[in-house]
Amino acid sequence: MSKITSIKGLYQLKEAIKNNDKTMLVGFDVSKEFSDMCIIDSAHNVLLKNFRFSNTREGFDTMLSKVYVTKDSFCKQDIFCGFEPTGKYHKPLALFLLQNDLSICQISTVIAKDNRRTLDGSWRKNDVKDALNITDLMFQGKVLFFPTPDPFYDGIKNLFSYRYKLSKQLHAMRSMVRNSFFCMYFPEIEYLYRNILHSEILLLLKHFPTAYQIQKISLNKFIKTFKKDKTLTIKSKERLHHVWLKAQDSIGCEPNISTYTLAKSMVDQIEFLKNKLSLIESEIDQLCKHKKDYELLQTVPGFGPLHSAVFMACVKDIKSYNNVRQIEKRAGFDLEYHQSGKYKGYLSISKKGNAILRYALCSAAKIALKNKVFKDIFDEKLKIKGECRDNRFKLQIKCAEKLLRIACAVIRNNTPFSIEHILRNSVEQPVLTNVRVRLGGTLCGTI
Repeated sequence: MSKITSIKGLYQLKEAIKNNDKTMLVGFDVSKEFSDMCIIDSAHNVLLKNFRFSNTREGFDTMLSKVYVTKDSFCKQDIFCGFEPTGKYHKPLALFLLQNDLSICQISTVIAKDNRRTLDGSWRKNDVKDALNITDLMFQGKVLFFPTPDPFYDGIKNLFSYRYKLSKQLHAMRSMVRNSFFCMYFPEIEYLYRNILHSEILLLLKHFPTAYQIQKISLNKFIKTFKKDKTLTIKSKERLHHVWLKAQDSIGCEPNISTYTLAKSMVDQIEFLKNKLSLIESEIDQLCKHKKDYELLQTVPGFGPLHSAVFMACVKDIKSYNNVRQIEKRAGFDLEYHQSGKYKGYLSISKKGNAILRYALCSAAKIALKNKVFKDIFDEKLKIKGECRDNRFKLQIKCAEKLLRIACAVIRNNTPFSIEHILRNSVEQPVLTNVRVRLGGTLCGTI
């Protein structure tokens, strides 16, 4: 996507909508089964109040015929189509319109909600009103640029979105093992393992899901059972020895008829999710490894294969942005505050950008802080601001923002990241100080 297309194209689109009296504005309210269409002209005269069509090939063809019939009836020249993004249901319609050489734009869901009640002064919401609401916003020029679909980057984003959902399911299984199973049958196990999904924990669930079972066998037999499935180190044997000792005095309940079935089901589900996650990560790596930007991004501390792939998929072409602040806004790192009279609230990040990109950058920041240089600078800034939980969260967000800037510079300059540059800047101008003042309030929240 060229710079002209992505930046100036939006302004050209707005001018074409407002200043051409031969323009026809077509608004769509997309739903799962049916969609509604409303058509007005550039003078806000309603040409077609409502036309409902099914989300099928036949329905799309009928809708397109209706658009061209309306265009010929009122002697219009240009057609501009707009819609409000609704999950992924709008994408087939958008692709169909693009394939038929129609100009399309999208409407912000926030603006659409605020503008809806201005149409008739009521809170009432229906599909006909929503379609008219979209055309009204197009008439006002409050539109967003619809990016041209890119099969490669869109595919990477879809894979990562699916991986994110699988990760949440794995986290739910982790909570279930800790809070619904072991807390009842072997509560002491949680204090022996930091990771409740450790390989030894899974073997415990498979062979000895309760402390009551461990009490019935000897230590040697207990350890030999693990040797069949895993090569045990000295530390592993010590841990298992502690597990056996804790089980002897455990307060856990005795198993019932559902205990073993439940344990086996949890192990199968956890192994399934882990295998799926590994498969998706491998697929993403295979798809991206031929890209030069992918290799360059992995030279940045904290950027692993997944973070690099997500950054590429969400940002796409660096040259399509005028400056890095636009990418910060895309990630939801732009700052906002509330002001009324003499009151001026504290700045906080908007979190209104791409949630996947923001999640990846915050995750990369946590990994980057394991790097000695980044950690030393982070600790120095934390000491100046004061050691507390809020200040730590704020600095982690600043670190994520800094990583975004570094990643953009690495791709734009087409050169690998060098830690010497950070060391030099930390003397002249500290890395993590390029943030606005008055950064109070809850800055991080849930990412």
